[in-house]
Amino acid sequence: MPISIGSIRLLNEPVMIISLLVSCMLILVYGNRISKSTFFFLLVNLVFTLLFILILIFSVDADFLLKDFVECLKPTIYALIFISGWLLSKRYSQDQAVRFILIAGVLSVLFSYLVFYPAAYPLVDLYKARQSTAENPFHFFRFSGTLGYPGGFGYWLVFVMQVSLLQLYRGVTAKKLFLLQYGFLLSGLILSGSRGALLIYIIVNLMTVVSIPRHRVSWVVTFFIFWGLVLFLGLLFFIDVELQAIKHFQAVLDAPSGGTFQHRASELQGLILSLSQGYLLGHGPSNSEILDAHGPIESVYYFYGYKFGLVGLVCYFFWVSLVAFIYFRLIIANQKLNLTFFFCLWALINMVVAGVSNSITEEYKSFYMFFLLLGFTSGGILDSSSMQSKRQSNPILYKDGIPR
Repeated sequence: MPISIGSIRLLNEPVMIISLLVSCMLILVYGNRISKSTFFFLLVNLVFTLLFILILIFSVDADFLLKDFVECLKPTIYALIFISGWLLSKRYSQDQAVRFILIAGVLSVLFSYLVFYPAAYPLVDLYKARQSTAENPFHFFRFSGTLGYPGGFGYWLVFVMQVSLLQLYRGVTAKKLFLLQYGFLLSGLILSGSRGALLIYIIVNLMTVVSIPRHRVSWVVTFFIFWGLVLFLGLLFFIDVELQAIKHFQAVLDAPSGGTFQHRASELQGLILSLSQGYLLGHGPSNSEILDAHGPIESVYYFYGYKFGLVGLVCYFFWVSLVAFIYFRLIIANQKLNLTFFFCLWALINMVVAGVSNSITEEYKSFYMFFLLLGFTSGGILDSSSMQSKRQSNPILYKDGIPR
């Protein structure tokens, strides 16, 4: 779905409403398969939504926006998307999901390369938060696929690259195909210009080699691929070329700026100050007031903590705790070579570390994919039947505690 359709901008709020409708339709179609656990997640998030609305009511002012109310619905919308993914896991296998993720990732990077072709700008503009006609078009030339924002795109490419590694570890993908696929995805990550995504990439790979030490050789290969591409792109940036997109990257290297890091650091300071001053229930989701006094919110911690106080932070860390629970449960069960483990490893690092920035749980389009995948990958873990009973009833599907 494009960001722009004519003069209409389809940003977070319209996407949330569409996500809500689609999730409700899926639940209506497959509702007979819902387990008791899913009702628990829905109930908990309904409580959070109710508390958010109460905070809104007691803090509402004359500049009330519809966006303020929609943000109060986030916990319930996320829970419904999560349940939708859970239901889809009963219909589709993880192998099917892996193939779809890899194809989507490669096509997204391929689409991003259209910024090198001016004739394609009218099409690319439909999927860019900042278009080619902007006064400073550097943001336009950063790779962002169809997500609109290069930061979120970079985070998701790290996950796709992890899925590519998973297929190599499982012996599904040949090494030559892996090198081609991984290198292509990595070029997209670098050209996204996302420093946060680069940090997540390093941490995720370090955690992968620690978690799955017997595949360290494969990880070392990817490490050298990474630095080889960095060297190649570095040389490309510093040679004389006519491509406008590369010239914009060169200009940034000649006069680097701090970007939005200082703004995000000030948000963390503002959150601590707000809580220390006794605003334990936040200031309310007054977007108009916050935009005038502070500017756009970058940090997800600031979003939940400043607007909804401790209630908002508990709501966010409810989902962090769920991901951590699944991740450590798989480690204890020694079930690591599967989509669920690789997703939870990537998600946990993103939610904790990248929470300082625009989190994958909040950004345009990204939130829907995240909670859908979280529900899909956790479906087999959180069902009433435990992993132990699955192993006993289907011993041929397991070898050394790892799903084949």
